[in-house]
Formats: sequence, structure tokens, C-alpha cells
Amino acid sequence: MVMKIKVHNSKLSKKQYQRYAFPRVSRKNHITGTSQEPIQLHLERAAVVYTEPAAVGFFAIKNFTDIIERMRSNPEQFGRCLNKLISLFSEIIASEGGVFTGYSGAGALFAFKLGSQPKAAVQKALVTALKMRYVMNKLNREWDFRFNEAWQAGFGIDCGAVSFSERKEGPAVLTTIEGKSGVIAQGIGQSAGASQIIITESMYLQFPFLETAFDIKPPKHLPVIGANILSKTREVVGMVGPQAKQIYETYV
Repeated sequence: MVMKIKVHNSKLSKKQYQRYAFPRVSRKNHITGTSQEPIQLHLERAAVVYTEPAAVGFFAIKNFTDIIERMRSNPEQFGRCLNKLISLFSEIIASEGGVFTGYSGAGALFAFKLGSQPKAAVQKALVTALKMRYVMNKLNREWDFRFNEAWQAGFGIDCGAVSFSERKEGPAVLTTIEGKSGVIAQGIGQSAGASQIIITESMYLQFPFLETAFDIKPPKHLPVIGANILSKTREVVGMVGPQAKQIYETYV
């Protein structure tokens, strides 16, 4: 749990700083001064680091390199399309109450902290992936005249304790996620086929409600890219029940 701090004076003594410090503050906290002087603490640039259980997802654009090659003659158009895609993805994550780490390379991590309602958080993680898949398919129809092939994404989701690092940059809070579940989510997301949503078997067994709330295929082993291991996984085909129709009608 992260402590919320209200500091009225940015000039803090070391004792005051230790009293009001976050559970763990990154060494990159930009403190100036000596032990004999008041220190200047730039709170907006200090990194708050804490560990919390979460459902962690990763989306990987499968044919990123191919699309770059096809759009080589018009990089500005490619940039606009990519920015629109990432913007819509981040809006979906935020609307469900998740944390988005920002886009890097050909994919990005997102997370839903389990908190006091782990079942709801896990469901939101899967619903988010389904919504992102629908949005990508919708954009492909809009962009059909610009590309010779559709944009494709694979999704990986795992559940476990991860380390969150939050740093304020102006009005925005930049978040990074580290931990085994993040590595596994990224690895199976990269192994997933186009439009596949893959969850780990351990997550499936931990939350039995998934069996009736979603259409899920039997288990199979997938390589966790970057970790050199195999993971027992299941593919989430879709959601069942009234919410499935609502999501489909909204995003398709």
C-alpha cells in the first residue's frame, strides 16, 4: 500500500524526510544538500516503489516490422496510425481502472492491482484485452486502404506479485512494472498468435470463475520468449453472458 503524503514545505530536514518517506524510495530521488543542511526534495521526480499482487498483461504487435517496411515511404502516416492505436489502448486500460506502462518497442505492459477485489481485477484484465482486440480489428477495417496487411496483436496475461515504480513527471505519473508475472505475460504475449489472448494455467486454476465467465480452450504449452521456459497456458476465446454482447456492440 502506498502512503499518500502532503508536504507543505519542500525544504525538509533529513529527519523529516525519513518520517514522511514512502515505503521505499528509489536512489534516484534527486536530493541536494549535506547532512548539516536542510535538503531539497523534488517530490515530483522521486520514484515510489512498492510490491503488490496484480493481474499483469502484455500486448505485442506481431507484424510490427512488416508494417514498418510497407510504410517506409510514408513514416508520418505510420506514426499517426500507431499513435492512434496506442492512445485507444491506453484509454481502454484507464477506463477499466488499470495501469499502463507506456508503449515501448512493439508492445507494452498493463496491470490491474488485485486489492480487496481480486476476482474483479482479473476479469477487468481479460475484458481489457478483449476490448483492445476489438478496437484493433475495427481500426484495420478503417485503415484497409493504407496497408497491405492487417495489424496483428497477441496478448499474454499472468497473475502474481509485481513491483510497481511510480515517478511523477509534471502532471503525469510514469509507471514501470517488474517481476516474474510481468516477464511471463510478456513472453507468452510474444508467443501468442495474431489476436490470441493467452493466460497462464496457474491463473486459470487460481480463479475458478474464469471457467464459466469466459470461453476458454484446453491447456497447451507455449514458450515464454525471453525466459527460455515453457508455460502451461490457455487461450481465452471470448466472454460469455450479457457483458459479452455489450462489449461487442460497443467496440465492433
